[in-house]
Amino acid sequence: MRYVDYDKCKGCLKCVDVCEHGAIEVISIEEGKLKGFYIDSEKCVLCKLCLNDDFCFQNLFELKQDKNIDKEWIEFRKENLSNCFKCLKCFKNCPSNAIVPEID
Repeated sequence: MRYVDYDKCKGCLKCVDVCEHGAIEVISIEEGKLKGFYIDSEKCVLCKLCLNDDFCFQNLFELKQDKNIDKEWIEFRKENLSNCFKCLKCFKNCPSNAIVPEID
């Protein structure tokens, strides 16, 4: 079995379309089972990698701020869950293992 280099993958799925032998299959969490992603604030170091386009293709992570208490945190945009590829790239590549899938 070969794997995807997520540092280079853009999530376009062209590889699946162009493979004449149908040898490339995208494996991810089944549609409807994923409720979103929880960001563990105890583990998150606010590196902000998840805010980059090449980390999440759909930009589903958002920096939140409360200026009254001078605090920042990252949230997953659950309202845009239907845009999620469910590739788990965010879960696999978070350097502090703070991104946790919420699965029904």
